[in-house]
Amino acid sequence: MIVRRHNVFESTKKIMALLDPKCFKLALKGEQLKRVATKFPGIDHRAVRLITSLDYVVRQSRESFDRILGNIGVSEGRFYVLTYITLENLEGNMDVRPSDIADNVGVTRATITGLLDNLERDGYIERHQPHHDRRTQIVFLTPKAENFLRDITDELGKNLNPITELLTDQEYEEFIRITDKIEQHWVARL
Repeated sequence: MIVRRHNVFESTKKIMALLDPKCFKLALKGEQLKRVATKFPGIDHRAVRLITSLDYVVRQSRESFDRILGNIGVSEGRFYVLTYITLENLEGNMDVRPSDIADNVGVTRATITGLLDNLERDGYIERHQPHHDRRTQIVFLTPKAENFLRDITDELGKNLNPITELLTDQEYEEFIRITDKIEQHWVARL
């Protein structure tokens, strides 16, 4: 009698392939998803559908966003740094420090130093030391950066605004409410 050993690696690989958003979009819908969930009862099929759908949308959005930034010739890091400074300035905070940028953009202080060095070299920002505290620096946008951001946001708007046009105002508000609820769940678990 030949005993076949169950290959856990192969089974796991098949399950992960089923959960991959690209495969999922093609294979797992409705009744098929329920059948897979029956075989693997430890997970709610609705959770699989929700997470993989969100993941798929996020991946597609990221790829589109990265492509747009690439076409404009700006890195994601530069975009977020310039945007953060702009938002702080709009809130009335003109004392934006490198450490604040690093903390809020989600990069290390060493990384932010390199990003700021390059932005300053290219004429997008200026750094000044306040008279009252020579240990720190304040980062300012130049007119070149403001024009650049205006061009970027125009280009992003052309590509991203059609997404909101797919939804009614009510659908948009419901989507935001639901995603906020999911976000709060994940934050509470951390």
